[in-house]
Order: sequence, then structure tokens, then C-alpha cells
Amino acid sequence: MKKILQASLSAVLVLSLVGCGSTKDEAIYQDSIDAYVNEIDMDYAYDFTKTLSTDTSLHDNSLGFRTSGSDAEHRTANYLAKEMKAIGLKNVEKIPVNVDKWQYNDASLTIEGTNIDLMSVSYMVNGTDENGITAQIVDCGTGFAKDYEGKDVEGKIALVGVDQFNESWIGGYIYEAYEHGAKALVTYDLDGYGRFSDDDHQIQDVCAEDIMPTTIITMSEYKQIKKALKQGHDMVTLKVDSVMEEGNGTSYDVVGYIPGKSHDQQIIFAGHYDMYFTGFQDDCSAIGTIMSMAKTMIDSGYVPENDIVVVAHGAEEWGATGTEFDWTRGAYELINNVHPE
Repeated sequence: MKKILQASLSAVLVLSLVGCGSTKDEAIYQDSIDAYVNEIDMDYAYDFTKTLSTDTSLHDNSLGFRTSGSDAEHRTANYLAKEMKAIGLKNVEKIPVNVDKWQYNDASLTIEGTNIDLMSVSYMVNGTDENGITAQIVDCGTGFAKDYEGKDVEGKIALVGVDQFNESWIGGYIYEAYEHGAKALVTYDLDGYGRFSDDDHQIQDVCAEDIMPTTIITMSEYKQIKKALKQGHDMVTLKVDSVMEEGNGTSYDVVGYIPGKSHDQQIIFAGHYDMYFTGFQDDCSAIGTIMSMAKTMIDSGYVPENDIVVVAHGAEEWGATGTEFDWTRGAYELINNVHPE
């Protein structure tokens, strides 16, 4: 990982300095390039990324979530603003933007007559009240209309295997369960993006309206439930501490500057700092990279031709309900409603 970060830090600087990369330009800027490379601090890049990813004070729950407008996202914005100032970025701003808030804190799924007690993971919808939903759970196969034939799920909890890569996005499964009267939906992953093992949670943005509590469990956990159902244990209690507030959230885009010789143009280094499951790769490593690039430029004494703007934006993993463009909310609000210039 450190080698990948170092390659990124070096390559992007060269592109920033030499433009189209001609031999003449490279010679002109060689001193700046050498000074920059000498100041690269891979320990800072890695340690900063790791802190942003794994520091539990920057999480909302034990799974390492930091989501749109949540308490953890607000704490992390403060942390990023403080760090931007510490490395020497100028005019650091913590810019509030309007989002749909989603904060997932905890969940549990228990089955009467068994010792099954799982932490199912909520999608970007509201959860249950503190008492949860106690009802029958019905195995509805792969969650399409034909899988509900002959099954009564009215007022019950539907259990569905999903494949969001080859079959349908999660919204399709939610709406199908809703049409058949289910009170909540519990899913498990059959196949999909980045599937690694039967112990993975494969959550994706819902791209759907907030119509029922919806969670995901692992394939291994599904096998436990399937065994319990065969033994006649089908009464479950689902508790989900998940809060979605449409139009009532505030996220922060954190922005800092390396002033250039000219302010007519800007070069923007950007990434998002919200995440699921500690998100080292998506997208803490990007924030670690752009922060390290900025720190190295400042430490090397480099003065860019144009302003360099470092942007850490929130509300990318999710920030708007009922749309496939939920991942654009933090950036969209910044460039359309706050800083269109």
C-alpha cells in the first residue's frame, strides 16, 4: 500500500508541474520535482490514511461507518480542518452543505428458541423503534415476484438473497417486498460487487425511497437462519437503530488552498471522507494521498502557477434518497449552491 501511495504522490505531482510532459518542461521544473520527491513522507501518508479509516472516534458504529450528515462525519470534518491548517494549507473552510442525513448506529436480529443474535447492517433507510419488529420471517428466495407466489408475507419480514451486480439493485428488492406487504426486509448476498467470502456484508446505496427497514446479513448468517427455519423457529425480532432524515441534514466539505502565482485558474485535488466498513481504500486512501501531496508541496517550498485547492467532501457514499445520483450530493451542493466559481 505504501508503494502505491508513493507512486501516486510522485506521478500526480509530475503531471501537475509539466502539463503535457515535454522534455523541455520537465527540465525547467526538475529542481521543483527533486525538492518535492525529497520531501515525500510515506509514514505521514499511511498513518493519516489509517487514522482516518480506523480511529473509532471517527466512526458511528462498531463496523466503521461514517455517513451523510452523521455525528461521525461532523467529527471527521473538524479533524480534517484542523489537519489542513497544521500542514500549512491556507484559507481552510469547513463548508456546510444540505444533504439527506443518514446515521446507522446498531442493529440486532434474534430468533426465538435459538441462540441466534446477529448484527444485521442497515441500508440507507429508517430503522425500527426501540422495541423493534417481532414477526415471522419468510424465506422468499431471490426476491422476485415469482419467489413470493404462494407465500404470505403480509406484516411479516421477508428474507431475500440478492445479486446487485447481475440481477437488480437493492431498490428493486425493496419495492418487490413492499408490494407483497412485508413489514421489513432482511437480505443476504448471493453475488455482487467485491464479494470475497460468505462472511462479507455487501451493502450498496439504495437508490430508492424510504419505505421499510432494510438490512443485510452475511451468507454464513443466512445459513444459520435457514437451519433454524427448518427446525420450525420462524419468530424473529429485528431492531434497527438507523435514522434517515430527508432534507434535514448537514454535511461538510472541507477545503484548503495552496495559493498560486495566479488566481485565474484552479487545480483541484479531491476525494470523499465518508465511508462504510472503515473504508481504507474507499476513500480514506485518496484523502491521505491528496493531503500528503499538499503537505509535500508546502514542505518543499513549491509555489504553483495557479491555486491548488484540496477538497475533502462528504455525502458521497450516500446523501440523497430516491435517486441513483445519491453519491454526488456533497460535491454537487458545493459546486452548484456554495462555490459555483
